Amino acid sequence: MFWTLFTVGLSFADAAPEMSSVTAPLQAWATATEAGDADALGAVFHPDALQIVRIGDKTMTLALPAYQQMMRSGKVGGQAVSLSVNSVSVSGDVASVTATRQTPGMTFYDAVSLTRSDDDGWRIAGVAVAAVPK
Repeated sequence: MFWTLFTVGLSFADAAPEMSSVTAPLQAWATATEAGDADALGAVFHPDALQIVRIGDKTMTLALPAYQQMMRSGKVGGQAVSLSVNSVSVSGDVASVTATRQTPGMTFYDAVSLTRSDDDGWRIAGVAVAAVPK
């Protein structure tokens, strides 16, 4: 995994645990996708999260319930997913992560926004995705 970490006000020693906690929802997302576990997405995504997915010349906007329904119906998920985190930026209780997810048939380039709360920790608030068929 390749990491570039941009932080404000954190020493390098403090950055590693922060980086792990920020990127944990992305790993949980990949794990849930691989398992086809639509319910697990509820713990990863903020309830009001949106995904904007661009595949070729088509764009889809997905709210969490629609994304979960696609997974339940087998339209997405259920195949191996590898995740590479390219960059992490943290500013207080918001973060952005760029990542690349690979499945057997697609490469997904993700720009992920996350929010942190005392109750739920880090959760994905929104994702812009460029999906490229292999």
